[in-house]
Amino acid sequence: AGVTRTRVTRDGYGNLYLTVATASGGITGTLGDLSTPLGAVDDAIQRSAAPLGITAHTVNATPLPITVSYQAWVYTTSGLSETQVKQTVAKALQAMIAATPIGGVKLVPADATGFVFMEALAAAIHNAVPEIFRVALVLPSSDLVLSATQVPVLVHNPETQAVITQVSPPEGTIV
Repeated sequence: AGVTRTRVTRDGYGNLYLTVATASGGITGTLGDLSTPLGAVDDAIQRSAAPLGITAHTVNATPLPITVSYQAWVYTTSGLSETQVKQTVAKALQAMIAATPIGGVKLVPADATGFVFMEALAAAIHNAVPEIFRVALVLPSSDLVLSATQVPVLVHNPETQAVITQVSPPEGTIV
């Protein structure tokens, strides 16, 4: 079913809640319907992973749509076209979001809420191409707060939400 992200929550009363997601968000289907990906995942959990004396509950992660819009300044020494820079950054953002855990990144492990930090998004953009020397993040305009069952997903192609400015490096600079 393509499950790439999980989060386990225990209630202390014999219940275990396993929230599941794919790299692109929630899992399609219905619990109990083995012909659907979600039903197949739940069946596998119940048959192979649920400990004796524990009631396992499969929970489908709730997608949290994220729009990333930015401007990046890149030295022309990259040798990349504007389109190539946008494509490279889009892949980096997609990888970063796909690796973000269900419930987001927590500042304190016991916190109920987590985040997708603006700084992390800007860093993914900045690090995608070594010659990017400045990033201005337009959207999101603040850190995104996620509940324990939310999973971030990009809702558009980041290439369409980008402005790339190609700049010659300063004279005498080796870049």
